[in-house]
Amino acid sequence: MKIAIKIALGFFGLYLVLMLGSGLAIRVLLSTTLGDRIRESAQQSLPVEVSLSGGSLDLGQWMLFRPALALNDLRVGNPSGYGDGPLLSADRVFARAGLFSLLQGETRVSAIEIDAPVLHVEANQSGQTNIEALLKALEKPDAPEPDV
Repeated sequence: MKIAIKIALGFFGLYLVLMLGSGLAIRVLLSTTLGDRIRESAQQSLPVEVSLSGGSLDLGQWMLFRPALALNDLRVGNPSGYGDGPLLSADRVFARAGLFSLLQGETRVSAIEIDAPVLHVEANQSGQTNIEALLKALEKPDAPEPDV
């Protein structure tokens, strides 16, 4: 019985060391580059300025095999022709992804939390809102029809 308890405690200790060690290593690696990588990716996808002050890995969620990232001070700018302030701002955006989907090379977000979101909607002189302008700018042109 004592041997079984020692083995169980050994496996639990190994789990803690591996998960905390890998989580801390990932957190350090991500803290220096995560915010920049996400901002650059969003900047390539959106036709407006995107900024954030950084990101971090949630170690508590990591220990439960549920990777989660927090992004701080997110700001999404207005399309041209609208005010200088952000279209969207949030103090923190928290996203949790499925571990197995990440291991398969996919990102499936299972939960999103947004702290203190502020959405500034404004219309230009023709009545089009900044949200409509952003969505229109995101639309991809239809693929040309093949010649038959």
